[in-house]
Amino acid sequence: MEKTSDEFYKKNYTISTKKPYDFVLKLAEHLRSHGKLVISKNIIMATGPRKEAEVNFYLIRKLDRFSKLFFLFKTNSQITLGRLHISIVGMNQIQIPVGGIVGLEFQKWYLSEIHPKINEKSNKIIEEITKDIEDSIEKWENEEAQKTK
Repeated sequence: MEKTSDEFYKKNYTISTKKPYDFVLKLAEHLRSHGKLVISKNIIMATGPRKEAEVNFYLIRKLDRFSKLFFLFKTNSQITLGRLHISIVGMNQIQIPVGGIVGLEFQKWYLSEIHPKINEKSNKIIEEITKDIEDSIEKWENEEAQKTK
């Protein structure tokens, strides 16, 4: 199986919020509407008066049998301080079985004929998802700022 990835999106956020852990869970739940969501890490740590959380998850949107969009979210919450750091990376991934002459020919054909059409389609989906991510974070961040006034 040959796998290639092209990074198309990278963004970092630092957010002040009274409930950073809840903010992350709200974001993850909201993103379920865009594809398959998998939480790969969900840890809350308490050391004395300090409380932290680390939540990592990814969003997968299949485009066809061999291509998908993949968004990786790594978050670190300093619950005691009310701070949240979110790191997001978005990638196009192609995963094609390779084997023998047929596999190599299929791979060449797929990359030259099918992938450009899927890439065109994926640009609209990428725009939709990234806009929703950014708008949601901005909206919830503004709501948090209004609560502290």
